[in-house]
Amino acid sequence: FPVKDGARLANYTLLKFVKKCFTQMDVFVFNENINEELDHIKYKKEFDADNVYFSVRPMLGTQVSKMFFFLKQFLINPEIPLTTSYFTGSKLNDLIKQNKYDYIVFDGLHPFVSFNAQQNIKIIYRAHNVEQDLWEMAKHQTSNVFLKKIYSWQGKLMAKLENKLINCANSIWSISIEDKNRFMQINNSANVCLVPVTLNFKKRDIKNIPGKINLVFIGKLDWAPNKDGLTWFLNEVWPKIDCDKFSLN
Repeated sequence: FPVKDGARLANYTLLKFVKKCFTQMDVFVFNENINEELDHIKYKKEFDADNVYFSVRPMLGTQVSKMFFFLKQFLINPEIPLTTSYFTGSKLNDLIKQNKYDYIVFDGLHPFVSFNAQQNIKIIYRAHNVEQDLWEMAKHQTSNVFLKKIYSWQGKLMAKLENKLINCANSIWSISIEDKNRFMQINNSANVCLVPVTLNFKKRDIKNIPGKINLVFIGKLDWAPNKDGLTWFLNEVWPKIDCDKFSLN
């Protein structure tokens, strides 16, 4: 917050919707900016939450600082995926123990790494991707032998964490039918629901060219699945289209 990319906008929309289903909703925010903790009133208003709690994530600006951070995390706990290290050491479990929640929704896999509270609570996993498959894909796409080993190692750790959440979740909310089918392959007894991302876009003025069909791609290209999807479309679909009929934005 403030909403500034697609993932945050999707989270924001989901929170606004599910709040209508419950008498109370608390939000636990992993935040890189410690100063925003002082602005909890704005968070509560935007999310329509009863309470907002914060856990500050490490903010690492350089590759060197990231390397030292990951090395330290590996030495402390070599059994967790390195990319989930940002979410360890939070006060999430203390919060859960202090409150008798009926449900906890993990928005994405990574925050689950900090969860170990033993309590009769139902878990919902809002899955953004099948994370273990992304690591497997990265392993096959690189020709660097060293990176292959890193991706394979981290992929196995991610699969272990993801499978643990899949197996203990009372419900999995998947954003696509492909991911839903994949989760069912991992655990055919899992309760997987298709809950697509729904966004309320403001009206945008797009230049209309007479006789042309407007085609717009929406997605940040610093996220591998978006980039892969666009690359596939441009390589496999676009050459087969009569480009004279389309205006590509």
